[in-house]
Amino acid sequence: MRFEELCTLRMQYGEGTWLAPYGESEYAGFGTGKGQVVGPKIRGTMHWANHPRRRKDLVWCPDLNGTIATADGAKILVSIKGYSIIEETPTVNRAIVAAVWFQTDDPRYRWLNYYLGIAEGEIDETTEEWWIRISAVRNDVAKAPPKN
Repeated sequence: MRFEELCTLRMQYGEGTWLAPYGESEYAGFGTGKGQVVGPKIRGTMHWANHPRRRKDLVWCPDLNGTIATADGAKILVSIKGYSIIEETPTVNRAIVAAVWFQTDDPRYRWLNYYLGIAEGEIDETTEEWWIRISAVRNDVAKAPPKN
């Protein structure tokens, strides 16, 4: 197995609601935002919605779905699920690790339908800005690429 860098998402919430419906130890939220996609394989803009929950151990669990409009006119759906863990820093930062799935019908990007993405990044809770670097997990033991 090897990793191939796809892109970095730079995102920011436009609006959001964060509630503690069952006491102060668990939270639920919903927020939307926009962002830029930059990288060697995917470039463009992104619109997304996130419906995370925060566990009792203060770990947020992003459940983000969105759409990427590539610079060359393709449309790609993206789904990101993972963990956002508070870091020991002077400012309020959270480290993100996540799994990423893509879906598209554009022939130039259809290969994304067959690869799992792995992501790492951070969120600044004071500005609500995110960055997430995504790499594709490539299968090194397969004898040939996926048959479309």
